[in-house]
Amino acid sequence: LNLCRKTVAETRELCQRINNVLTQYLNNAPLKFYDIASAILDGLWYMDVTIDKHAFLKFTYQLHGIKYNKSLGWYSRLNAKYRDVIIYLCLVPYIGAIVRTYYKYMLLFTLWFAKKWPILAWLSLGKKNSHINMY
Repeated sequence: LNLCRKTVAETRELCQRINNVLTQYLNNAPLKFYDIASAILDGLWYMDVTIDKHAFLKFTYQLHGIKYNKSLGWYSRLNAKYRDVIIYLCLVPYIGAIVRTYYKYMLLFTLWFAKKWPILAWLSLGKKNSHINMY
């Protein structure tokens, strides 16, 4: 999706309209939204074991300026703070470059490892069910 327009003002206006639509839908989210988000985050857990559903949803709501109404457990609160610190560090000059580089290589390693040896998927789903056969 290419959001770029001819001028910065047009692009900013389009981004603001998209943000308004997403905020409206998050405020009035249907119950199926939470089911779908939960399924997606459960699937992503096999790639990033540090991901937590409630912490991620809190982060999503926070991005749109909405208060997340569910109370977080101790692990979700810790996970949310961890992600807040990482985002803050990414914005700090000099340190941000190091943090971004670290996460880039950590992500590449995780993707390589999950492709070659999907151990978490093997343990949870069985070896036969852990591979996706597209053909």
